[in-house]
Formats: sequence, structure tokens, C-alpha cells
Amino acid sequence: MQSTLLTFVDKYYEHDGDRGPEEKGLTIGGYEPAWLVDLVGAYILYNTKSHFRKTKCYGLCRDDGIAVLNNRLSYDNMLKRRTKFQNSVNRLAGANYLQFTCSMWLDKSRKEMPTEQNDPKISIETGNFFQYLDTELVWATNGNLQFRVHLKPNQQLKYLNADSIHTKACFKAIPSGVYKRLSKLTTITESNKNLRLDKIYPQHFQALQHAGLVTKKVPTLTEQLQHNEEAKALKQAKDNSNNEHNRRRTTYFCIGYSNIWSKQVHSIIKSIKEKFNLHWLRVSVSYHRFTNLREFFQGDLSRKLIVGLTSQDFEPLPCNCRTSGNGNCGYNNMCRNSIVVYKVKCNNTGKVFST
Repeated sequence: MQSTLLTFVDKYYEHDGDRGPEEKGLTIGGYEPAWLVDLVGAYILYNTKSHFRKTKCYGLCRDDGIAVLNNRLSYDNMLKRRTKFQNSVNRLAGANYLQFTCSMWLDKSRKEMPTEQNDPKISIETGNFFQYLDTELVWATNGNLQFRVHLKPNQQLKYLNADSIHTKACFKAIPSGVYKRLSKLTTITESNKNLRLDKIYPQHFQALQHAGLVTKKVPTLTEQLQHNEEAKALKQAKDNSNNEHNRRRTTYFCIGYSNIWSKQVHSIIKSIKEKFNLHWLRVSVSYHRFTNLREFFQGDLSRKLIVGLTSQDFEPLPCNCRTSGNGNCGYNNMCRNSIVVYKVKCNNTGKVFST
């Protein structure tokens, strides 16, 4: 974050001022910390793929991760996996300040249960479900993994009261959002697909009823999931139409960042629009950094060094097809050219293969 620039009241500020790079930090709960955590997490997962080869799925949500393994592991095996993964993270970070803990979901009747837990960074869960964020993982009687919404013990659900000072659109969005979240986090089964959401999650609807936000007709789980898909498709079509419409009307400005301006360029453009009544003008501004003197010299030097030079890696090579001796190369003697997309069409099916 040492090169991050912040804006406030049309002025630029360097993040954390003159502090050293190791001292700069971000406020928990803000947009920038969440983005940075996702970036670090993606970097870690990309460089530790070998640790997750024997998993059904794995991923991160901010600093919380989950992995579903293909087979059952003992406590000792899980301890080894966590230790190896932690060592890989330490090498990536260049230090050990990114510490990972893990929880194992085990069956009490299994022989792999440890007699005693000797690592504080591994906890064992033996309940009927496993909680991850606001979701519960449950094993069904048929052996399938199912999901449902998680509620903490003694959790009190509260929503905005209908008599509070908010817009109608805000009140309308609350039950709609609750219905959508409950349905998306619930595995649909034969036993619940025709049940109304208030029968599946009575506590949520008691809170909505208390706030006066329950709609007249509560949908079933199947109806709500269908509504979610229809709303998603409608929104996607509307977004595509709006994006294409806006793209034709938008004027793009690419401006080099400089501190010689009295205020930010987008503010200057906005004031000009208002002054000359140019409300039809749609503006999109992007900032870039000017090339410094060192980069000018480096670019000029690189250009001079490669004058007259060609890379053998990109030169066309002679045909080596088995039928090349008969002059029947399938690619007109271009089979070993670089940066070429080859296409083969099946005479029977008409399907095309490209590589």
C-alpha cells in the first residue's frame, strides 16, 4: 500500500503519509482492506495448488477458507497437511506473520479420533453440522452433503421497523433480500422443495413479522429459486443493454497524474459541464503515471539493442509431417509456424478443432 493515493475534497493524499512501508495499515471493515485480503488470499491459493490436489473443492472468503477432502484423514495427517501448508505460506510471505488455524469435522465413532489434542492451531468439531460463515454443512442420510442457513446460539434477528423513516424501496428490498439469501444458502431436496420459506426458517420470518415486513404471499423454496434465476437473467439483459448504450455515448479521458493542477481533473470537467450546460456529455476518466527519465532511457536503450535482431523462437521451421516428402502437408508447409491457430474439421461430423 506504499504507493496508494487517496482522494478527499478533490485533493490527493498519500496513504498513511510519510510512514514507512512496513508501518502502513488499513482500517478493518473498509473496502480497501477487503480488496487487499482477497488479493493476498488469491496469491496464496495460486501458489499452493499442490496442497489441494486431493480435495473436492477449496476456496477463501476474505480470511476464512474451506476445503472438502476426497477421503477421510486422521488427526495426525491433518496436522501434517496444515504444517506443510503453513510452511509454504511462510515462504511466500517471507515471514511467519500469516498464521493459519483449522477446524476438522470428524465423526465421534471414527477410530481416527485422537486421544488428546496436542496442537492449539487445530480444533475438532464433532457436532451434527459444520458451520462456515453463515452456512451449515450437514450430511444427509443418503450420504450427500447439504447446506442450510446458520444461526448462532441465542442470536436475535432484527430488521427495520416499517414505521421508521426509510423509503418504500428500502422496505421492499429487505424481505426480497432475505428470501433470496435463505433460498440460495439452502440445498433443495424432495422434503423441502415445496415448503414455504417461513416453514423452513421460522425465526427469520418471526423477525420480519415483528418489523411488519412480511409480504402477503411467502414463496416456496422452489418458487424463490426460480424467481432468483429469472431476476438474474433480466438484470443481465438490462445491464448488457445499458452498457452498450453508455459505451456509445461515453467520452474517455486518459490523463497523466500530476500535482500541478489546482484540483482534480474530473472536478474541472464536471464544472465545465455545468457551466456550459453540457449535461449530454458522459465522461469516463482514467489516470496514469508519466514515464520518468530512467524509464525513457531504459526504453530507448532496449530499442537500440534489439535493432536488426530476430528471435529464432518465432521463425518458421521446415515441415516435418509424415507426408511432407510427398508434398502433401495438411497445412501448406506451415505446420511449424509460430503464433498460428490451427483448425481441423471433421468430414463426418462437421465439428471443428482449433489449437
